[in-house]
Amino acid sequence: MTGCATPRTNGAVLPVSQGNYQSVVKSSDKAAAMQAFDQDAKATCGKPNPIPFLAEPGKYIVVSQNGAGKAAKDVKSGDQRIDAAIALRFPNAGTPESYELTTVFKCEPMQK
Repeated sequence: MTGCATPRTNGAVLPVSQGNYQSVVKSSDKAAAMQAFDQDAKATCGKPNPIPFLAEPGKYIVVSQNGAGKAAKDVKSGDQRIDAAIALRFPNAGTPESYELTTVFKCEPMQK
């Protein structure tokens, strides 16, 4: 298998059983993780092309999905002392990988 045959992904996408794939994406919040998963699934199910802008995104069906972590971005108070106290109390809040989304999906057949 060559490097060109594998689509670029934001997270890890692994084939599992019965034509399903499992995607694990870590991101700053739920919305960003969902967007990254969507891009990964479309790239995995799409029609590849050596020229990236000619690749056709694929369609997929979500079998199951679980998320864990911070669901929304942090809201800053505007007071540096309060923000510093929050950062000390919750050291992982707002990190780039505060939310993990695990999704099992399968590709829809491509139309000819």
